[in-house]
Amino acid sequence: MKQAFIYGPILLIVLFTGFFYGRFSSTPKPTDFSVASEQSQLDYINKIRADHKIPALRYDAGLDKTAILKVQDMIKRHYWAHTTPDGERFYILAEKIRPGLKYYGENLGECFKSNDDLFAAYTASEEHLTSIIDPHYSLFGAATLWDDQKHCFINSNEFGG
Repeated sequence: MKQAFIYGPILLIVLFTGFFYGRFSSTPKPTDFSVASEQSQLDYINKIRADHKIPALRYDAGLDKTAILKVQDMIKRHYWAHTTPDGERFYILAEKIRPGLKYYGENLGECFKSNDDLFAAYTASEEHLTSIIDPHYSLFGAATLWDDQKHCFINSNEFGG
């Protein structure tokens, strides 16, 4: 009987703590994450393009804004796709924000911990690598934002030419 008396309160404390911790704590957002830097992503992409003898991309504010709005929309509406839930393809948003380009492309990354991981995945995928080294693209914008529900970063690279 003495054991039940000792372990009972300990078990209650553990259960109580677990119950409330899960409801009232939040996963802290990482603050030091290299993929959050658009410039570092552009550097990664331009190194890959140089390795393939393709001219470097230049930063573009319009494509950067497109990337930000794309990631915000995916987080807000809880989807993961190049096409929105209401059927709008990715380039429609880009054309609205950055009109006048002939070519548009988009790479999306989810829950990577570093640029090394993100770009290893991008270059391992034929479709993503094709976007990175496409000679029709000359402009670039990027956004990486924290998704509180997924507890990870969501990334969009936007290409134009």
